[in-house]
Amino acid sequence: MKSLKYLILIFGFITSCTDPTEDKAKIEDLLRKNAECYSTKNLDCIMNTYLNDTSIIAMGTEKNFIGRGYNAVMEIYKKDLSQSWQMIKYEYKNPIINIQDDIAWLTADVYSKIKVTLPDEYNDLQEFEIELDSRLTAVCKKVNGEWKFTLTNFQHFKNPSETFQSE
Repeated sequence: MKSLKYLILIFGFITSCTDPTEDKAKIEDLLRKNAECYSTKNLDCIMNTYLNDTSIIAMGTEKNFIGRGYNAVMEIYKKDLSQSWQMIKYEYKNPIINIQDDIAWLTADVYSKIKVTLPDEYNDLQEFEIELDSRLTAVCKKVNGEWKFTLTNFQHFKNPSETFQSE
């Protein structure tokens, strides 16, 4: 009977251990999905990459882009997506991912190319392309086998106004 208890304990431990390579691949998939959702301005899709919980936090590159809790994060993304920009390219590069049990922390370079239309000094509309190199720092949690963001923080390497290119 004692041997059976140990066998059950060992079996439980072995089955609870996951392959870190598989988890890293799932987190890289989460990054790809988030990039695709953001590129297409799909709010529901973006929010599906976050844990639906009051404890999540998202911080963007603008001073007031901070949300605490799922609904607040959704509202700041809604505001961001309503702006008149068109994403040409958005991708995460060179992710560094660390995992301990059901928590992962990561950083990744973020490359984006955005087209914006702004009025010039004569109120004529001008199109600009902005290329931004940024960084994402994030924490993810594995819930029911799926990795979700619980904290995201985006930072620009330089001021976006320095990167304007007139078309």
